[in-house]
Amino acid sequence: EKAAKISVKIPAGVRDGQKLKLAREGDEGENGGVPGDLFIVIQVAKHALFELRDSDIWVDFPVPLHIAVLGGSLEVPTINGKVMLTIPAMTPSGKVFRLKGKGFSSDGSQYVKVLVDLPTEISDNEKDFFKSLEKKEYSLTKDFKNKMK
Repeated sequence: EKAAKISVKIPAGVRDGQKLKLAREGDEGENGGVPGDLFIVIQVAKHALFELRDSDIWVDFPVPLHIAVLGGSLEVPTINGKVMLTIPAMTPSGKVFRLKGKGFSSDGSQYVKVLVDLPTEISDNEKDFFKSLEKKEYSLTKDFKNKMK
């Protein structure tokens, strides 16, 4: 037995648990025969930002409250760089947008799940504004209350 370092090219699209066969990189055969094959089992590390689901990439993306309410465009990360995503006005937290062709393979997509990012502090004027909204009944709240009857 001896230790050896070899370089292995990992092909694009390899999946967790997939095996790669390296011909004649294994142990020497009996009586000086041809070396056997070496099998490598792939373990794909988790990414801090992206989640792989089949050929699709998923990402949770924080959107500032004012953009969720008023709409706007934001740079969204993909595995191949950043793209601009238009956020329509009144986008709720949890809304998912599809970026076709931006997935793990050419037939995959990237899905961007909006997480409305609430401010940690607000001014007195902002507090007054939100208090003025207490009197307004929203359609989702109204629908929910009607279902409770």
